[in-house]
Amino acid sequence: MSMPTLGGPLAAEVRKARSLSALPWILGACLLVSLGLAALTVQADPVGMSQPVDPGAGTPVALALFAGSSVVPYLAVVMGSGSVTSEFSSGISRVLYAAIPMRWPIVLSKAVVQAAQAALLSLATVAAALVGMRLSRSSALGALDTTSAASTAVRMAVAAAAMAVLGVALGTVLRRGQRAVLGIVLLMVVAPILIAPLAGSVPPLAWVADLLPMSAVNHLSDLELVTAPTSGRATWVAWSALAMWSCGALAVAVRILNRADL
Repeated sequence: MSMPTLGGPLAAEVRKARSLSALPWILGACLLVSLGLAALTVQADPVGMSQPVDPGAGTPVALALFAGSSVVPYLAVVMGSGSVTSEFSSGISRVLYAAIPMRWPIVLSKAVVQAAQAALLSLATVAAALVGMRLSRSSALGALDTTSAASTAVRMAVAAAAMAVLGVALGTVLRRGQRAVLGIVLLMVVAPILIAPLAGSVPPLAWVADLLPMSAVNHLSDLELVTAPTSGRATWVAWSALAMWSCGALAVAVRILNRADL
């Protein structure tokens, strides 16, 4: 099927996203939390913030800049799944798939819009953190490595976009909000807690732990890990895991949806 087929569903998804009444509240809450956390971090550790440091893991400037955006991947996967499950619950999906028998354009359109929304939200939280640091008159702004900070912000935005696509895939497969939320909690919260303690003593589980979605997100958002001399394989694994959990999961979801009886 030719690419113009995607135009109609994509435009419809953009309109739905723009008309979502909760979106401005979500955006405002994220910006306020990011700005507030940055300002509080500056006030809590003025000595550490005055040191010329890169925004690496464990440094006060990293916490100030990226504390807000670190929660965006969780929010993105929930919003992505909700964009699908809400339509299955209300019955709108049956109308959509009756109007467009080929189902992949609808799913792909949702994934594109949700990914763009998550990436912009992640970048916006970093911008809000910078505003919070400026309002607090932090001297760290003058010593900030802007190239490293921008690179980390972009990686976090890409990671948030990937989690949004994963959310769309989970919502497409599970179809109901309760099941989707349960699946998200098990995959992104419970699985890391259960596997991490065993990864050191059971080598295969260490690979499984590295392939979990939030492990990949955390690695790519951690400057010290990404720039470490021995991080080449781990970074490659993180990018591969993100691709598997986003593009791979979406492809599986589309195939399952095509075979489903709605």
